[in-house]
Amino acid sequence: EMISSSPNLGVKESLQHNGTSSDNNPTTTPQTLIMKVASAPSTGPALTLSQFATTFSTSLPQIVKLEGGYCDLFADTVLRSGDILKVAQMKDVSVAAVQEYGGHSTVLTSLSSKVRISLLYAPDNNLNSAKEGTTFKSVRQLLQVKVLPKAVGVLVAWKNGDTFIDRYDVLILKWKMKHMRKTGLLVFSTKYKMDLFLPESCNSLFSTAPEMVTLLLPEVASLIAALLPLTVYIHNQ
Repeated sequence: EMISSSPNLGVKESLQHNGTSSDNNPTTTPQTLIMKVASAPSTGPALTLSQFATTFSTSLPQIVKLEGGYCDLFADTVLRSGDILKVAQMKDVSVAAVQEYGGHSTVLTSLSSKVRISLLYAPDNNLNSAKEGTTFKSVRQLLQVKVLPKAVGVLVAWKNGDTFIDRYDVLILKWKMKHMRKTGLLVFSTKYKMDLFLPESCNSLFSTAPEMVTLLLPEVASLIAALLPLTVYIHNQ
């Protein structure tokens, strides 16, 4: 059985993806998956997945033979030319389009994939410094940078009244703002799954080192669109 996927969100860039392109391990995207339908005339044209969905979505199941394959490098899903499949249902899912940094090869992976990513901070496009990370001693220091990191890891816990952040929490930095006449940052706590306002007086310690900003892709899936473009490091499975 096969569930189709159609992209509606994208991750712009990646430092690394695991795998190579070859005839035995194709990296074409789901839209270019090529197939022949058993119930159709043998002389009929091969169909892309989108063409198949348009024509046969109301007459499933169908038996198909692949003439062009597909590989999701992060979900260990490989479909090869010659494979015969029973397509039982069609389902739209959100996917991330990941491109190797500085390259042109693009692969798609479901946003529900349990792939681990680090949201890198490379305001000057220096990947070496991005992999080392930057340390910020306060929210005030974060507010002073021209390009705000997409995420920071908390090195020192901080509490002020009802607002607190825990050590090792990963904060998604949304935007600079004023609240109750105080300047600060609106952040999303990935630990507590909630928005927090951190005033510039917050003297915690933050880091963009990859090991401090590592998350499962589903943890940031709902925030992907607002974070684009992203530079991420894909961890080995």
